[in-house]
Amino acid sequence: MLEKLTRLFFGSSREPFPDFLRGLAVILMIQIHITENLLASEPSNYLFERWSYFLGGIPAAPIFIFLMGYFQAKSKLSLIDELKRGVKLFLLGLVLNLMLNLSLIYNYFTNQIDVDILSYIFGVDILFFAGLSYMVLAVLKRVIHNNYILIFLVVIIHLINYYFLEIEIESQSLKYILSFFFRVSYWSYFPLISWITFPLMGVFLARTALLEKILNKKFSNFFWIVYLIVFFTTLNYGQNNSIDLANYYSMKFDFYLYSLFLMFGWIKLWKAIFEKFSDNMFSGYLVWIGRNVTAVYFFQWVIIGNITTYLYKSLPLNSSLIVFGIVLFSVSLCTYLYHLSRS
Repeated sequence: MLEKLTRLFFGSSREPFPDFLRGLAVILMIQIHITENLLASEPSNYLFERWSYFLGGIPAAPIFIFLMGYFQAKSKLSLIDELKRGVKLFLLGLVLNLMLNLSLIYNYFTNQIDVDILSYIFGVDILFFAGLSYMVLAVLKRVIHNNYILIFLVVIIHLINYYFLEIEIESQSLKYILSFFFRVSYWSYFPLISWITFPLMGVFLARTALLEKILNKKFSNFFWIVYLIVFFTTLNYGQNNSIDLANYYSMKFDFYLYSLFLMFGWIKLWKAIFEKFSDNMFSGYLVWIGRNVTAVYFFQWVIIGNITTYLYKSLPLNSSLIVFGIVLFSVSLCTYLYHLSRS
């Protein structure tokens, strides 16, 4: 059995560390989805919630989509193939929204619950964003050749985002369309503006080889002392913006810069850990999760989403931790079986 697991986790020629980061990111996504949807909001859970939202914030979705942009910059696929991949991700997002809300949709159509069902079906989650972002970057990376224009574009996008955060859209049908691009509704979780600035930064770091230089550079102890002082000084700011989902999903420019700051230390920390424990079975498991991150993300939301219809914000902390273990095991099993079906 151990030999089979070793082949499963380590039997790939892909660069393991990015998959390790993706695996860690999606597990942090799982825990925050459980905290956000199932954990009862009680004063005794407040400290746990702050750390859960913090770890499920910047180290999760931003890391995932940053790496998406980084590797898209290195991709040798044709424009048509990249556009097709973007469309597939977008359509997969729609399928996921339908699947994770099946129990809610059933209760809605049987008149057991009264909700704005379209806001759930068209809620702009990360797969919708990933599909749109992948298509936009497929064009931009072929049009923009000066790398520093990418940084200029990041600033422009945040200026546009600042403007649209103040806009009120009265037309409901228009709001559903614009929610894919701007945060004009509560169901616009990952709008293209300004979240695309994370994969754009990934493209910049890939083109300039700056990420490799950062990962390979040994920074002085003095540098890390200053970094930790800044980190602990700004920790409350990071936690407040992570637990306030309206602020988090709006991703304003100041929080974006803070996210880049935190991501730098996060990636350096786990690079050092991974180098020491890369042969560890748990590290191999995270790498395997990261290689299959889309399937893992899909399965975890289908499970958690349908549970949420019946157990929304009702579980004590110990039960939530047990559910986390059950979901992680179930998702791993589903992903393994899915992997077998395709091999």
